[in-house]
Amino acid sequence: MHGVHSHTMKKIITLLFVSTLAVSALAADVSYSTEASITPGKDKRQCQIVVRISQISEQDGKATETLIAQPRSLTNLGQKASFFVGNDDPKTQCVSVDVFSPKTASDFASCVVTVTRGGQVLSKSATKLKMYVQ
Repeated sequence: MHGVHSHTMKKIITLLFVSTLAVSALAADVSYSTEASITPGKDKRQCQIVVRISQISEQDGKATETLIAQPRSLTNLGQKASFFVGNDDPKTQCVSVDVFSPKTASDFASCVVTVTRGGQVLSKSATKLKMYVQ
């Protein structure tokens, strides 16, 4: 009796391992690229944040980049800005961006970008931005 359970458990564990590898391989075929910039606003107490999020996938042995969203926000220096692009469709990728703008033009801003689909996080990245002053 012990041998039967042991053999069945090995099959289940092997199946779970193979399933996990298949899901990992599927997820590895898609990645995301995030570009962000911050510039002074016309009002010197503001800054404009532009974020560009692209999906990178492989098709026929070639990498392709597809723009998902390019949200932008004008916010006051020293303030937090959050914006969201997407809808409630579980098949659609949604993007949320949280930015902590610098207190002055010489400080850094921080930006967190999260890509989700159906409530599942597909990608999350964080970066620091230095304001570009012309």
